[in-house]
Amino acid sequence: MSDLLIMDRKELLRLEVMQQLQRRELRQEKAAGVLNINIRQVKILLASYRASGPQGIISKKRGKPSNNQLPEPLKQTIKAIIRKEYPDFGPTLAWEKLREVHLI
Repeated sequence: MSDLLIMDRKELLRLEVMQQLQRRELRQEKAAGVLNINIRQVKILLASYRASGPQGIISKKRGKPSNNQLPEPLKQTIKAIIRKEYPDFGPTLAWEKLREVHLI
C-alpha cells in the first residue's frame, strides 16, 4: 500500500496537466493558463514530475508545522490565561489584554 498517494483537487488537476504535457498534447503556455501559474512554475513542476512521477506533484509542505507557530508551553499558558481571566473576550481584545497585562 505504499503506492497510495493522497491528492487534493488542485494536485489532481496538476497531475492531469503534467501528463498531457508529457504526451505533448498541451503546450507549457496553455498549461500555465489552465493551472493559473506562470510558465516558470510549469517548468519546475514538469521537472519534478519527470524526476519523481506523481509524487513530485504533491505539496512538500503537507503535514509539516508552520514556521510561525508558538512553542507548545507558551500556547498552553495563553490558553489557560484566556480560559481563566478572559473567557468572554473576542480574539482581538484577548490578545490586547495578554500583551498589556501579561506582557506576552
